[in-house]
Amino acid sequence: MKEKGYDVKAVDAQSKAIELGNAKVANMILLGILAKDLGMEKDLLDKLIGQYFKPALQDVNLKAMELGYSL
Repeated sequence: MKEKGYDVKAVDAQSKAIELGNAKVANMILLGILAKDLGMEKDLLDKLIGQYFKPALQDVNLKAMELGYSL
C-alpha cells in the first residue's frame, strides 16, 4: 500500500477500548487516529464530544479519542 501512497496503520482498537473499560469506545480510538491524520485540532474534537455526548459518557470517550490521537 505504501507504494501507492497510502499510510496504513494496524491498531487493535477493540483491545485498547477494553483496557479503557468500555469496549464500545473502539470507534472513538479510530476517530482519534483519523482526525490526527487529517490534521484536525484535538481541541475541536474535545469540544464536540462535550457537546454531543451525555456527561456520563464524555470522560471515557475523551480518553479513547485522545488515545487514538496519540497513536
